[in-house]
Amino acid sequence: MKERKREPVPHRGITGFFCSGFFFSPLTLLLFSAVILLTPALLPAPVLATEAPDAGGADAVEIVEFDEVEEEVVVTAARLPLRQAETPGLTIVVDREAIRQSTGKNLSTLIVEAGFPVSASGGDFAQASVQLGGFSANQSLVLFNGVPVNPGPVGEVDLSLFPAAVLDRVEISRGPLSPLYGANAMGGVVNIETALSGEERSGFFLGGGSFNSGEMDLFLKRERWGLAAGGGSSAGYRPNSDAKKTYLSGEYSFRPAGKDNDRLVLQGHFLTKDAGIPGMISSPSGGRQSDQRFILNLSGKNQTAKNLWEYRIFTQSWDNRYKSEFGADRHRVEGHGAELSGRREAGNHILLAGISLAYDDFSSTKSGQNNRSHGGVFLQDLWTLRRGLVLLTGLRWDVSSDYGAALSPRVNLIKNLTKNLSIKAGYGRAFRPPTVNELYWHEDYGNPDWNMFGNPDLRPEKGESYDLTLHWQGRTGSTLTAGFYRSRLTDGIAWQQEATGYIAQNVDRVKITGLDLRWERRTKNGYGGDIAYTWLNRQDWKAGTGYAKNTRLGEHRAAVGVTFTRGPWQVRTCWQLVAGRTPQWGQAMPDYGLLDTALIYRTRNGYDLKLAVNNLLDTAYEINAGYPMPGRNLEVSIYHAF
Repeated sequence: MKERKREPVPHRGITGFFCSGFFFSPLTLLLFSAVILLTPALLPAPVLATEAPDAGGADAVEIVEFDEVEEEVVVTAARLPLRQAETPGLTIVVDREAIRQSTGKNLSTLIVEAGFPVSASGGDFAQASVQLGGFSANQSLVLFNGVPVNPGPVGEVDLSLFPAAVLDRVEISRGPLSPLYGANAMGGVVNIETALSGEERSGFFLGGGSFNSGEMDLFLKRERWGLAAGGGSSAGYRPNSDAKKTYLSGEYSFRPAGKDNDRLVLQGHFLTKDAGIPGMISSPSGGRQSDQRFILNLSGKNQTAKNLWEYRIFTQSWDNRYKSEFGADRHRVEGHGAELSGRREAGNHILLAGISLAYDDFSSTKSGQNNRSHGGVFLQDLWTLRRGLVLLTGLRWDVSSDYGAALSPRVNLIKNLTKNLSIKAGYGRAFRPPTVNELYWHEDYGNPDWNMFGNPDLRPEKGESYDLTLHWQGRTGSTLTAGFYRSRLTDGIAWQQEATGYIAQNVDRVKITGLDLRWERRTKNGYGGDIAYTWLNRQDWKAGTGYAKNTRLGEHRAAVGVTFTRGPWQVRTCWQLVAGRTPQWGQAMPDYGLLDTALIYRTRNGYDLKLAVNNLLDTAYEINAGYPMPGRNLEVSIYHAF
């Protein structure tokens, strides 16, 4: 295929400087990385929200503590350690215990059990992507240990690549977060965290079950370093749906464990997957796809007299190959980036500022050789106006070599009505840049019904959202959250048929209205549980017809989990209901309900024996039209850490 040269987007002034070849050259990135590493050591960190303020300081930032309960601290929604009651919008945490109790064995199951929709075309090994707040998968950002996972030419991140065995914590924040993280954070952010050092611990996981599936994981953790390796395979439940995955992860800490504000950690992850692509029931496929993803991340914190500096330098690659009876394709992306941010407490303010730079190189048999350089600058202020009243404001400016610039503001007001009840209101804007495929795809079959062409003149998609959230923290470990939000998308990118074929254009408009209700109660013994209900009304605008409902993943979603613990025994049962689905590709999408359960027994020697049964009622259902999901299946596993 002949390489196509794209015309550069003209820029002037500051924008032109940021997008110039010099600014994003390898030498400049190297110099910027050196500055990131040296700045914290040369400059003279705020008192964090989780630290106790000085009793004698009249201007100290107030922290509300709930009666008899220490509420969980989250970071993603504000890039600050804040309790749930003080955090803008909605953030759900999946911690180690939730991972242990889960009825599944992958990241997708954890997100679904937390009450968020995942679009999947098969079982544990199939392509899966999260969709937050009614937005599409390419409008939801995935972070892996703080690194924005490059979604590749398509714009979506496959969750099935990430092994649950190395997960330590997952934070899922719904709402427009481009003011903090830049591109793609329109619907929200999924922040995946691993931890392979800091404690003397080793162990293994061994499991197997239906469809001739099996998995083995080994890990070795020490105070300053750690390693994990493993993989799994399955024969699949459809013809040509077999798959296998492997991973190798490592971590080294240059600082002693236990000092969170003085650390420097190097993390590396190599993930692979090889899978058959069975296609739709109506048009089976013999295609095979392989994926390799590599992420290397050097990150650290350094606290000086009045500032807390956080920095990271990362490189990542993704290699995707597909082969079928119609030919072979390969898509590869290599990316490099660096980020520096600083916090400072000044009276009733916690100030946050940062800068990020990145450079991506794309190679594709469909969209040619392309590259993208982009950077961003962000500012945020958490201001305690008076007792129990906090104002959070933020602004981020992003600029790119191929889509121009984008400005993303946010404002949130948080009021503690009582010691246990808070109300939060917010507004924010976000954006999604056009993907490489949308810009440069070229597929000419000589037939307008089959031809597809990218559009280098595309503009970024723009979104804005309003939300109102009530958060209540009970005295016995119960939490209740109710959130209402409205969002709007303009300049949405869609493939429109023209005389020569399908061409990507900024023609889409979307209106979203949603309601989240969540309750959770955790106990060490006896009954605990969680309930999540979401009502979502998404309206897509189409030329000639106006707005029409699009709720193919469900207008109503309910997830109910019940956990019972008695001594060494634990039972976890999850019920999921998806209703009010609109047709997809002209096919009706029926409602469905699923029941999953897991039985765990911990021996005196610390072995976890687990029996999990998914789709217990053997429900026939599809998440994507034409792709049936697995029927009843089970897994038996053993886990031990020592």
